[in-house]
Amino acid sequence: MIATNLTQKHKADLRVFGAIGFQDMWLRKHGYDKSSLFELLAVNSVDDGINIIGLTSEDDKMLPGFSEDRFGFLKTRIPSQYGVDETERGVIKVGRGGRDHHSLYIINCETRHPNPEKEQNWKGLKLHVIGGNMLPKQLDLKEAIKDANDRGYMTFLMGVSNEMAQELADTVISSVTGVISHDANNTFPDFIARHIPQIRGHSRAKNKLAIEYAESREKPSIAVSSAHYVHEIGIAGIEFQSREFSLQNLRTIIENRDFTNVKGHNKPWDVLRFGYLLGKHGSKPDRFKGTQSSYN
Repeated sequence: MIATNLTQKHKADLRVFGAIGFQDMWLRKHGYDKSSLFELLAVNSVDDGINIIGLTSEDDKMLPGFSEDRFGFLKTRIPSQYGVDETERGVIKVGRGGRDHHSLYIINCETRHPNPEKEQNWKGLKLHVIGGNMLPKQLDLKEAIKDANDRGYMTFLMGVSNEMAQELADTVISSVTGVISHDANNTFPDFIARHIPQIRGHSRAKNKLAIEYAESREKPSIAVSSAHYVHEIGIAGIEFQSREFSLQNLRTIIENRDFTNVKGHNKPWDVLRFGYLLGKHGSKPDRFKGTQSSYN
């Protein structure tokens, strides 16, 4: 009898927006068609070798199934020819033609930032949550981490690249799953970014400092694309071998550091274009008061 190796190589990009906003106005800016949004995101991911994406929401306010709730929004727009299986809370598996090697796992995620109405100061930190969204918006950082952990989600700090952020991070680092240490949007070479304030926040040095912080605190650190365009999905991420996929299995792999980071960078022009569009159309991200804008 011949023994078979049932392990499979997985590539996961655990922070994906896919488009700046899922509303008609934003999709027109991208040149994307709302009716084919799912295929743009999912099919292109599979064709590029990505079989796990963390579809991420980030906004000051979200309603279930509306465009800010990316996971809920996309679930209602999956074409009937695709097989869909909600394997566990916060995870859907989408397949083409019933062939597992063409399947894509989509995980519900949310990046939390300080609530502007509460005048919170997170020192530049954000909290990336893997497993769910629609999280309470009034919480401070420590409360937000506890809330996500109590729900069984994974939590990752972002933005740990300066001294003030690290001082705050040190007060909660023991409670999070890990650190996002490589963001593909941090794409500009340091010798250029240090002289141009507008792009200094996306210097490659930010990633280096975040990696050093995670290593010094002995925390797992992952790479993500933070993709705001379909072609950016998977430029950065993690690769690992596993016999099966589940959120608990993913947590174990990350906590045991049984993965490899893929540290690509998004194109500088795309990052500049994203910043321009967000600045022009998203400076007042409150479509619930009549504007068409969405934060991310």
